Amino acid sequence: MWIDRQSAPATRDNTGAAMFDQAIFAEIRDALPAAALLTHLRILIASCEALLAQLRDAAPQSPAPGLAEAAHKLAGGAGTFGFLATAAAARAFVTAADTGAANTGALADRLAATIEDALVIARNKLDGADVTSDMAASPPA
Repeated sequence: MWIDRQSAPATRDNTGAAMFDQAIFAEIRDALPAAALLTHLRILIASCEALLAQLRDAAPQSPAPGLAEAAHKLAGGAGTFGFLATAAAARAFVTAADTGAANTGALADRLAATIEDALVIARNKLDGADVTSDMAASPPA
C-alpha cells in the first residue's frame, strides 16, 4: 500500500520536525487487527510514561545509565506509530548519553517535552474512534 505522506497533515514541533504523522499511524492502524493495535499503543504509552518519569528523576547533566537504552527502544516504537519528533529526540538523546556530550541534559529535557506531547496524542488515539472503529470487524487477537 502506498500513502502520499506529503499530502498528509503532520503537527510540527518547534524544530520543524513532524510531531505526529497521521499517515504513518494510518498505515499501522490498517495493517494490524484492532485488538493488536490497542495492545501496542498501550505498550507505547506505558513506555513513554516510564521513560518520562525516569527523565524527570535524573540529574540534569548525569542521566541514569538505563535511560539511553530505554530511549533507544522508545525511538523505534515512537517512529513506528508516527511520533517522529519523539523518535528524533530519543535518538539525539541516546547519541549524547552514549558519548557523554555536554548537552545531554538539554536533550533529556527536549525528549521529555516531546514525550509529553506524544502522550496527549497517543491517549487521544487510544480513546478515539481512529483506533477502535474497526473493532467489530476484527476478532480479538
